[in-house]
Amino acid sequence: MHINLDNFNNIVSLFIHQVSELKDKPYLWTKGKEKYESISWNETKDQVTAIAKGLINLGILKGDRVAIISENRPEWQIADLAIMSIGAITVPAYTTSTQKDYEYILNHCEARCLIVSSEILAKKAIPAASNSSKCKNIILIDDLSKDNKQSVSVLYWKDLLKENTNNNIDLNENTKDISRKDTACIIYTSGTGGNPKGVMLSHGSMLHNCAGAQEL
Repeated sequence: MHINLDNFNNIVSLFIHQVSELKDKPYLWTKGKEKYESISWNETKDQVTAIAKGLINLGILKGDRVAIISENRPEWQIADLAIMSIGAITVPAYTTSTQKDYEYILNHCEARCLIVSSEILAKKAIPAASNSSKCKNIILIDDLSKDNKQSVSVLYWKDLLKENTNNNIDLNENTKDISRKDTACIIYTSGTGGNPKGVMLSHGSMLHNCAGAQEL
């Protein structure tokens, strides 16, 4: 199915269009104990809007940076879409980076929130956030085995989904003011040649890549 990508102003509007077309068909997959399980387009949208509402409740505004430290898993994509859906900017970081690198990235981009997947990564990410200037909220996808005593607010992914399931935002309305020129994400280099360098990518540049891939 060919899509005219010139009709979309941002990545999230493209996602919303695909949800309307594909609905209950599988979109994301995750491996359970014995087999892979799918998450439909509609289910993904519900989770995106719930996490977006949670970010709004934390005071995240358009243009604010939200970092993600996570392996390749459905929550990564859901978090990315949720961040962009409120006009905020996604800042992904390598799972192999050091605590020092995380601290540098969080301070350099002035991230106001951090989403972390596992307890292993949280052991590096939480101290980094504690030493950052503006990142005072962490959302953990997996549970910690014990209470954390750091000087940051720790929230849990599952709680945000539960609290905001019936109080979602309107993605169509929320994305109207997000243009192709707006920054969608800031991707940092690995830092092997000094401090990580951040590259700003706009919604338009990402849509242009989609158009190129579709043509190929």
